[in-house]
Amino acid sequence: MNLYYRGYLLGDVRRFPHWSEPSDAAGAEDAALADETIVYLRDDFSVVRSPVGADQGVLWDAMTPQWREFCDTVLRFRPPRESADGPA
Repeated sequence: MNLYYRGYLLGDVRRFPHWSEPSDAAGAEDAALADETIVYLRDDFSVVRSPVGADQGVLWDAMTPQWREFCDTVLRFRPPRESADGPA
């Protein structure tokens, strides 16, 4: 269960060198999103369009060491420990 989300401008998230937009038919409209669109980074490091119904509208779910490093150093994303590791 994902408990923590943080909003970012899509343009900031797109700065990740390996970022790619969804290429499937369901995500085709997402490729046209403006850089000013707010997207949400979850505590599992996936990016979604909305924290409500977050299993739909997934823009990124490739959890790699490079992505995690980008989230930490560039986006300064640090989910609360109890969210990332489960209840303490």
